[in-house]
Amino acid sequence: MHGEYFNSVGEPLELEHHHRLISIRLETLRKMKHVVGVAGGADKIEAIQAALKGGFIHSLITDEKTAWALLTSS
Repeated sequence: MHGEYFNSVGEPLELEHHHRLISIRLETLRKMKHVVGVAGGADKIEAIQAALKGGFIHSLITDEKTAWALLTSS
């Protein structure tokens, strides 16, 4: 998400380049009232799951195949 990386359960990683980013920090996204994520494709499923677990997004705009994969994954 915008250059700040997080693990599979949505915890931000401690990386040096995070301190040099010019963007909204993940912690700020968590505190926002409503954040809409836009992502799709099989290669994004793990990242979408982690973003949801981390509380970075509240709504998701995606394609049908990705939505189905998210709903049926364990």
